[in-house]
Amino acid sequence: MSVSYRVIMNISIIIPTYNKLPRLKLCLHSIEQIDYPKSEFEVIIVNDGSTDGTDEFLKNYRTTLNFRYLHITNSGRSHARNVGVACAEGDLLLFIDDDVIVDRKILFYHANVHKANNIVAHGTIFSLPRMKFFENPSTGEYYKEFALNNSKLSMLQESTI
Repeated sequence: MSVSYRVIMNISIIIPTYNKLPRLKLCLHSIEQIDYPKSEFEVIIVNDGSTDGTDEFLKNYRTTLNFRYLHITNSGRSHARNVGVACAEGDLLLFIDDDVIVDRKILFYHANVHKANNIVAHGTIFSLPRMKFFENPSTGEYYKEFALNNSKLSMLQESTI
């Protein structure tokens, strides 16, 4: 059942990315599920010189989102965010990392907090520490240094972190 909310403001979601294509795909999938009018937010991805196929994927990415893709020479996350800010058109800027899976109501939450308080807000982030071992969390593929080292894998499987 979908709950209807009043749109409060236009929002620009800015995502810098560098060599995290499998995680970026999950991030984009979660953004596609956001329960906020698609016409009221934009997604700006700034590729900070990735060499893992991100450029090709984003050039060919088809979506119903209001989506813009920028490619820059590797300059660091802060510079990539600033490039995104320079072309953003929203009333509110929301920065997320390329490995974040967002809640469906994230834009309503941020818009409501900002509108009520006119402040910078930071939402709750739930940490999934074991995810750092996966190159591609959607397939369960480990980073090579873990897949080739059985002692590290057994440590991961026994870990209670």
